[in-house]
Amino acid sequence: MDASRRIPRTVWVLGGVSLFMDMSSELIHAVLPVYMTAVLGLSVLAVGLALLVLPGPAFVVIPIGLGILAVEFEWARRWLRRLREQYDGLSAWASGSEPPREPNAPEPADQPKMPSSTSTPTGQ
Repeated sequence: MDASRRIPRTVWVLGGVSLFMDMSSELIHAVLPVYMTAVLGLSVLAVGLALLVLPGPAFVVIPIGLGILAVEFEWARRWLRRLREQYDGLSAWASGSEPPREPNAPEPADQPKMPSSTSTPTGQ
């Protein structure tokens, strides 16, 4: 091969750099959504936890942070579900009604009916 047809060293170096940049961007694209969700969700959750001792709407911010994290993480879904159940129970207690049941929970057993004082005895 003569000197005029050789590929310069800088072209080889730029080709290698381009190859590694393409590989790294492919790797980042797979991890970026999880990373962004984790960073944003944990930041909002940390602010909500700080608002527990500082004046502010912690009981609004914490569920928002858990909701962001629940997009990617099962543990956050469980915590958010538990928080929702606690809120529903508290809301039902405050309104004096029965708390809502879980969608997959079995039906409550029928209680035996006690005779009321206004019923008439049969057979007399």
